Amino acid sequence: VIVLFTVEAARRYLGTWGVVAASVLAGLVDLDAITLSLASMSGRALPPEAAAGGIALATLTNTAAKAAYAAWRGDAGYRSGMVAILGAAFATGAIAIFLFGLKPWG
Repeated sequence: VIVLFTVEAARRYLGTWGVVAASVLAGLVDLDAITLSLASMSGRALPPEAAAGGIALATLTNTAAKAAYAAWRGDAGYRSGMVAILGAAFATGAIAIFLFGLKPWG
């Protein structure tokens, strides 16, 4: 509920850039809340393309955050493996966003 309220407030006062900011901030810690919030706003208060782009952006942010946590807290073997795997996932996601033309900023 808090994320839904925050996303709605960000959208109202900052427009689609507010959705981008909320997606990035929420993606640092969790994906469930931002995904449900944007999906519920899709087609009603937010264009479906912007909602999908926000979810994709939150996913990329979450992936980057996990790679950073692994690099920071893991030993050398764990760090290199996780950063390689999550780096490949991030690159694949970024390419998909580009190919599908998802633009959370409108």
